[in-house]
Amino acid sequence: MQFDDIRQCRVLPKEGRIQIGERVYDLDDSLTLDAPFGDIPIRALKDGVNPYINLSGSECQPQAAILVFQLTGQVQALAHYFPILTILNEKQQIEFHALMQRILSNRKFRVRMRELPKPQADQPVPEGVRILIAGHLCEIFFFRQEMLARFLKQRRSFWVYPTKASFAAAGGKGGGDYHLALKCIRLYMQRIFEGFYGAMPAQAPFIHEFGHMLEHFESWSGISRKGTGLLPGMLKKDGALYNAEAHHLFVEGKQLEMERYQKYQASQAAKTDPQPVGNPYVFKNNSEFIAGYLEMFFRNPNTFAEKNITLYRAFERLFGWDPRQAWKQDFDGYVKKNQQVYASGTAINKLGLI
Repeated sequence: MQFDDIRQCRVLPKEGRIQIGERVYDLDDSLTLDAPFGDIPIRALKDGVNPYINLSGSECQPQAAILVFQLTGQVQALAHYFPILTILNEKQQIEFHALMQRILSNRKFRVRMRELPKPQADQPVPEGVRILIAGHLCEIFFFRQEMLARFLKQRRSFWVYPTKASFAAAGGKGGGDYHLALKCIRLYMQRIFEGFYGAMPAQAPFIHEFGHMLEHFESWSGISRKGTGLLPGMLKKDGALYNAEAHHLFVEGKQLEMERYQKYQASQAAKTDPQPVGNPYVFKNNSEFIAGYLEMFFRNPNTFAEKNITLYRAFERLFGWDPRQAWKQDFDGYVKKNQQVYASGTAINKLGLI
């Protein structure tokens, strides 16, 4: 069986057996996958998926890809989540894996399970949750590891809630948020996996919320304070991390987006006028702008670059790589939704950016 045939499939217990996609397997069966994965015992998949199912009451349904990685340690399995792996050579893939392991073992990297029905101080977080969070950091910072090292000088907290009810009871919003007072990202556990049931990654709530965390991170001090409206590396205070070209491109590209948005907001845009890349939601304040455009940089880079190459290049220069190399096709969900809202003529909120 080809790994690509099952990588995005849910793995679910079913009456003493295991269902992978549409097929059901006995616990004594094995999957023989193409290289480098080999034989995968079904019973091992059951043991691997049980922590997610038991903690969440079956709300969290991980893909086969993360379970195969947990069982084999083959970093190629993670290409389903992190397209950057498809453009890295073998040596770089090994480096990606090693970087992820360093993050996972870093005492400043804190992933905690919160608000369980019966609180337990040291409730283990399912391994794949920690792996995917660390993997996102690897993908974002792979070519700027000095920035990642600065970021992990201070504790970085990621709180995971096993059910919708537990997240809502904690005051969580939309399945994921950045809590400014607590300085942590909070996520409903299923949202970490929800964007990966297709051939290419889709929704990226973690990347969006991480944009908020980055916007509030002062690289020169290592601490989290009031946001600057810029990303780390865009202020002279960032010292060796400062990238003047990224800073200037960001300011110019953001101004272009603001001007386009104001035209549509004032109902002065002609049908031939270019639309903003982002949804009206990201124009409510500077932090949402950064979070939204960071997410689009990693989910619809081709459309982003086509519509505002100046702003796109700001992110490219800052992070040191071009996601278009790894994305054959953008995530259509964001592209179409954003285009439709401007084309509809529906009233949109006033610009909240400065």
